[in-house]
This record gives sequence, structure tokens and C-alpha cells, in this order.
Amino acid sequence: MAAEIIDVISREFPGASCHLDIETPRAEHEDALLRIRPPSDDREEINDLWAFVVKLVQEAYQDRDVYLVARIEGAGVIIRDRPDRE
Repeated sequence: MAAEIIDVISREFPGASCHLDIETPRAEHEDALLRIRPPSDDREEINDLWAFVVKLVQEAYQDRDVYLVARIEGAGVIIRDRPDRE
């Protein structure tokens, strides 16, 4: 799933650098950590990238129960709270 998201981001934002971070420790419930560098320092482009990645992270959770954390350099961290499952 993370590889698919990286591919989609790379196609939509060709200058963006995306990779799966396997070195940073993750919480037990986190399936993957994505590191993303925007293609430029342009605030509007970073905001567009941010909104796009939020949508992908939400869809990954809703459609496939995959919990992703995305760190966007210069913008922040996208973390989706995992609700308690009963």
C-alpha cells in the first residue's frame, strides 16, 4: 500500500521526493511511515500536496485498514487517529 501511495504522489507531483522510512521507530499500530519532500518551497504547492496526501492516508485506512503516517518536510506530520476497534 505504501508503495502504491508513493507512486501516486510521484505521478501527481513529479518533483516530490517520497520514500518509505524503515529506520524511524513506529508505534505498534502504525503500518508505515512515509517521508515526503515537496517539489518546491512554494506554499500553495505544499498545501496542495498536503491535501492530496491527507486524502490518500484517509483512503488507505478506510479502504484497506492500513494505518500510515506521512511526514511532509516543511509542512508537518499527517497522523490519522486509529479509533478503538470493538
